[in-house]
Amino acid sequence: MEKRIEQVELGLASMKNEFVRLSGEAIAADKRLKVLEESVRRHEESIAQLKEMTIKMESGFGEIKAMLGNLDTKIFSLLRDTRKDSLSERKFWMDLLKWVLAGTIFAIIGYIFVGGVK
Repeated sequence: MEKRIEQVELGLASMKNEFVRLSGEAIAADKRLKVLEESVRRHEESIAQLKEMTIKMESGFGEIKAMLGNLDTKIFSLLRDTRKDSLSERKFWMDLLKWVLAGTIFAIIGYIFVGGVK
């Protein structure tokens, strides 16, 4: 019986070393798990921040697109108004030229009929 007890004690001693090794591995695995959980938490926070930044950037891009659309409208309206101003200015000069030419022709005809040419 004593021999049997010694064998059990030797078996327990060898198992003790195995339990110590397994306990150390469990502690190391637990530490790695905690590091991974912390890493996952930081990544989730980063993703949340990226989502917020993306939403802000999308709204900013929307505002920029609206401003560019307004700028296009303003440029085209300015070009159209410039064209209208140019047409009205051209019409003014054409009317003035017509009146000057008509006045000159009437002056020449009047000079001829009044007896300016002898």
